[in-house]
Amino acid sequence: MKKTILLFFILITGVNYHASAQQFKTALDYHNYVAREQENVVNAVIYFTNHFNSKDSVLLDNYSKTKDILKKSWEHIQKMPSYEGDSELLNAAIPLFEMYYSTMNIEYHEMVDLFIKKDFSKKTQDRVNSLLNSINEKEKKLDYHMVQAQTNFAKKYHLDIQKNPIQQKVNELKK
Repeated sequence: MKKTILLFFILITGVNYHASAQQFKTALDYHNYVAREQENVVNAVIYFTNHFNSKDSVLLDNYSKTKDILKKSWEHIQKMPSYEGDSELLNAAIPLFEMYYSTMNIEYHEMVDLFIKKDFSKKTQDRVNSLLNSINEKEKKLDYHMVQAQTNFAKKYHLDIQKNPIQQKVNELKK
């Protein structure tokens, strides 16, 4: 009986580990996985910000969905292994994705609260601008490191990485 329980525990543990661990056959697969996660995040944030002036219920629903997307992407990136011992790309991605999720929980959350209160005073507008500037400053530094890590990864593994259209979207968000 003890052997059966032990084998069952080992089997369940192995299945859970395998399900959560990403397997990457090539450097391109690894790179593209990170790029797809970033694309999911950026598209979600763009959709959220483009629909910010919705009814309160729609705004709150969009906020919740966006936050969930950002959390899942951050969790996916955190679970990734380094690629063949090379962790530069992963080390650049983790804080960037953490920042995406964190800003949704702090800065964007505050902006949603301000919008729902319908306080459009000069003081509130200044606060929103301050929050947006804070997000841009955080993202600028982390995004720079991410682009460098992607470039280095591509060079190291001889990947022909095309200019990422998502980078253009990120750059437009900073304006």
